[in-house]
Amino acid sequence: MPNRKSIFLCSKCGWKRVSGLEDSGLIELKNDTMSSRKFRCPQCGLAITPRPCQDPQSELERKFEEERLKRENESFIADSDEFRKKFVEETSDG
Repeated sequence: MPNRKSIFLCSKCGWKRVSGLEDSGLIELKNDTMSSRKFRCPQCGLAITPRPCQDPQSELERKFEEERLKRENESFIADSDEFRKKFVEETSDG
């Protein structure tokens, strides 16, 4: 399983780091609930929760791919409608 990147951001002092959970080097806090892992900020000591890091390039590529597929779908529907009209005209004449 690949090491997923996470963003550690302290809302109190502004300390931040982008890294994987395994190589973060932060102290993990004991948590009574299983809701999320929490770590201690190395500067101020506030409990911080890592957030998943998204790759902006892959998000942009996904958006362009969706737009391309939408255009291709619209073109296919238009071509199908045109073919259907021609087919109906040719079959109704003879």
